[in-house]
Amino acid sequence: MWKDADKDTKGPSFLIDKDAPDVKNKCQFHREMFTITDTLVINPLWDTYGHMVRQLTLEKCGLKSLPESMLGFLDKLENLSLSQNSLETLPADIGNCSNLIRLDVSHNLLKAGLDTLNKCSTSLKFLNISHNLLKKIPEQVFECSNLAELTANHIALIEISPSIGKLVELRTLSLEGNRQY
Repeated sequence: MWKDADKDTKGPSFLIDKDAPDVKNKCQFHREMFTITDTLVINPLWDTYGHMVRQLTLEKCGLKSLPESMLGFLDKLENLSLSQNSLETLPADIGNCSNLIRLDVSHNLLKAGLDTLNKCSTSLKFLNISHNLLKKIPEQVFECSNLAELTANHIALIEISPSIGKLVELRTLSLEGNRQY
C-alpha cells in the first residue's frame, strides 16, 4: 500500500489483495472488474470504468503476467503497485499511463530492462525495483527525467551506470543489500 497515497483521490481506487480474508467485503463493482488467477482476466466493466482508476494495487496476487490491454484503459493511473508477484516483464502498454507518478515492481522476477518505462518517463517520480533478478539498474530508468526517488535494494547490483547523472531531480537513492553499495 502506498504510505502517502492521496486519500481524496477522485474515481475508483482499487486495493486488491488475493489473501484478503473475506472477498465478500469488496463491493460488487470491484469483484466484476477483473478476476485474479496467475494472470488477470479483465471483464467488460474494465473498458467502461478503467479510465477512472488513479491507484491500482495488485500485491501478493501470484501474478505471472498482466494482460497486454489492461493498462491501455488506465490513462489517469498515478500509482501502480505490482509488488510481490512473479512478473518477469512489464506489459508494453504501461507506457500509456502518461500520468504514472509512482511504480512499485519490487519482489518480482524481473531480469532485464524495463523497456516500457520510456513512455512514462516524464511523469514518473518514484520507482521501486528492489528484490528482482536485475544485476544493474536498467538504462530506461535513467530516461525518467523527473525521478525523485529510486529504490533498488537487493538486486545484486555490481555497478552504477554513469547515466545516473541524467536523474537531475533524484533526491533519494536506496541501494541497500547490494554487493558493493
